[in-house]
Amino acid sequence: MPALQVRDLPPQVYEDLKTCAEEEHRSIAQQALVAIEDYLARRKREKEVQAVVDAGIPPVPKPWEPGYRDWQRSQAAAQARLERRREVFARIDALPISKDPEGFPSVAELIREDRDSR
Repeated sequence: MPALQVRDLPPQVYEDLKTCAEEEHRSIAQQALVAIEDYLARRKREKEVQAVVDAGIPPVPKPWEPGYRDWQRSQAAAQARLERRREVFARIDALPISKDPEGFPSVAELIREDRDSR
């Protein structure tokens, strides 16, 4: 397993780390590892959120943030639209397949005729 040694750690950082370790019943090494893991996980989440923002997708607000109720309503409306689409497509799928009448021109012939008429 790789090891990490930190030189010239500021005394105040060491004291804060030591205090946290005591409060959470960990060794200083364990607390340092937890702090590093937390930082890296938070950084990864921030990058993922930034990717979503860059893609133009609005972030999901927290329940205590302003705009959460509007977001809930918009999500409910989106779900209702999705359900209506599913119903429409189900009705379309249930329709009988229609066949072109005998002698009806093909799609290619219709396009060619339209292009020639210009």
